Amino acid sequence: MNFNIKLFLPILIVFIILYNYFNYQVEYFHNYFQVNDFDNYNNHVYPLTKKITKQENDFIKKWIGMLEEGDISKFDHISTYMIGYTIFKNGHINKSRFGIGTLTKHQEFKNDCLKILRKYNIEFKEPPGYLWYGLAWDIEDKILKVYLLNKHKTKIISHIYSVTRHENEISEIYFSSKKHYNVNKNKTLMFKDQQTISQVNVDVLPKYLKNRYPKSKEIISFMNQGKWDLNTYSEYNGKLNLYFD
Repeated sequence: MNFNIKLFLPILIVFIILYNYFNYQVEYFHNYFQVNDFDNYNNHVYPLTKKITKQENDFIKKWIGMLEEGDISKFDHISTYMIGYTIFKNGHINKSRFGIGTLTKHQEFKNDCLKILRKYNIEFKEPPGYLWYGLAWDIEDKILKVYLLNKHKTKIISHIYSVTRHENEISEIYFSSKKHYNVNKNKTLMFKDQQTISQVNVDVLPKYLKNRYPKSKEIISFMNQGKWDLNTYSEYNGKLNLYFD
């Protein structure tokens, strides 16, 4: 058998280059959505870790680590990692909104959500055709939200729970209300309190909203420096909601 070293060496070099490239891509993807991202959020945006239970913290860190390309890239209009700001016209800013979800591991996500809810004697079954998709916190408004996504990825149901906390422990939690969403690529419609609210998917906030809410410019600049991009906004009832991922 003849061995052609001149042919073998270029093939080996190409193989090593491709191997390192794809390893880097996988490592980069997982590192970008690692716990360090959540640590940066806690250190520079809002100290959520100090406000929630150990069980909730463990849940968040686990599911940040579980994110994969199918959760992020395929349906970029459906967020699985969200940092939210609410800017009120009076100048107040709620920075305590955070959400994590999945588009690939619905059953495991459901099981982990129910472990949290069952501790407080809460359990419910998703409607036919819906999958457990997200969990979100709003510490300032004292709520916890469970999101269900239909299999066609066109509708969302949100179960909203009022939560009373003593330091970082939950003392009471109960069902408060339910919201429905129609999901579209460019705009999602939220139905709340007999209102229809548009959640617009853009990476640049319209100029008129920047002028109406001047603090939005500072927030967007700050978040961009932290490698978080604007994903969605909505405006209603004298407030602007900004969602970053």
